Order: sequence, then C-alpha cells, then structure tokens
Amino acid sequence: MKAVYVDHKQQQFFNVENLALTYYGKKLRWNGLHVENNLVKHLYGIMMWDEIYYDRVPHVFQSSFQFGPLDFYEPDFYLHRKDIIDRKLQRLRLMSNQQIKDYFMKEYEKNKGFHNILVNWDNLKLTPFRMAAIAYCMGGKLLAMFFSKLAEDFKNWSYGMPDLVLWREDKKMIKFVEVKSETDNLSEKQKCWLVNITNEGVECDLCWITDKIEGVDVF
Repeated sequence: MKAVYVDHKQQQFFNVENLALTYYGKKLRWNGLHVENNLVKHLYGIMMWDEIYYDRVPHVFQSSFQFGPLDFYEPDFYLHRKDIIDRKLQRLRLMSNQQIKDYFMKEYEKNKGFHNILVNWDNLKLTPFRMAAIAYCMGGKLLAMFFSKLAEDFKNWSYGMPDLVLWREDKKMIKFVEVKSETDNLSEKQKCWLVNITNEGVECDLCWITDKIEGVDVF
C-alpha cells in the first residue's frame, strides 16, 4: 500500500509523486508530469513509427488487425531492422532542438488515430503540445539513447524510468526525478536508468519524501 500525505495547511491529499510534483512546480517553477514509462514509450512509438512498422521483415505482419510486429518484444526486433534503426538514431542525434520538435509534430499529425502498440491517442496528460515541448527540451542525443534501449531490448528497458519529467521550454532545460518514500528503495533497473540519463549530461534528482514536515502527516 502506498503512503498518502495530507497537507493540513492546504487541506489536500497527495501521494509521494504528486507531493514532489507540487514542490517542483510551486517552489522551483518547473513544468512537470508524473508519467514514469509512458512518456518515452509514446515518444518512441510516434518518432520511430516507420521503423517499428517497417514491412520488409518477413512474417512479422500476418494480419491487418495487428497492433504491432510479432517480434516487437524480442531481441530479434532490433537485429532485423538494425540498419534503418541506426540511421534514424543518428539522424535524431544530429537534429537541433527545434528540428526535433517539428519532426515530432509532423509524425504525430501524420499518424494520429492509427493503431500503435505504444500510443494512447486519448491520454489526457501526454497531449501533443506537451510531448513536443518535452522532446524539444530533451534533444536528439537523449532521445536516441532512450530509443536505442527500447529498440534493442524492449522487455527489459520498458520499465523503471524516473517518475517525473520536468521541463522549461524557454531555457531548453529538462530534468528527471525518481521519487521515494522513507520506506522505499531504488530498484536495480531504476539505478540503471538514472546512470544512463546522467551519462548523457542530463540532471536527475532522487527525491525522498518525509512526513517530518510542518503541517504534513502521512498514513
């Protein structure tokens, strides 16, 4: 059972992620979302659409009702498409922030409404304009790192991403935050993601939530 925090001053209830999000938003003036793995999966599904649905791999599309290729969750997915995936990742690395944003919006508008194994077009948090702003702040090198992990081994890399994404589009700034209560600990996968992200020169916070705050109780 997750802890719930109550702020008696504002008469509001929070889980650990939303309490952290409120702090970063109100105190530090970041835009932010609690999205965990969903953000990168959506960006990957939209920006790597042509590579995911590449139809020259034999036998992976056997029905028009498939949401994705049959080998999507297998290591062979990358091996069967290595050349086109590597070309796309290199192309993303070389794009400017504005080119990344424009490319995302172009792919979003081109494919909107079509079935995709990763994309929920009705997601109320991940609107196209929010995702475009976040992609703009992430830049091509960081996106390519995320996408390469998912392409090479989706089963093992599709979880454990940080809880919060924070951004300031006017400053091209991005930050990721993993939020923990006092009794929680980082998993090995979460540690791996934090290392991978910081290796790209992007700031990550480990935010510990405590009930030792004036006016805040936990139950």
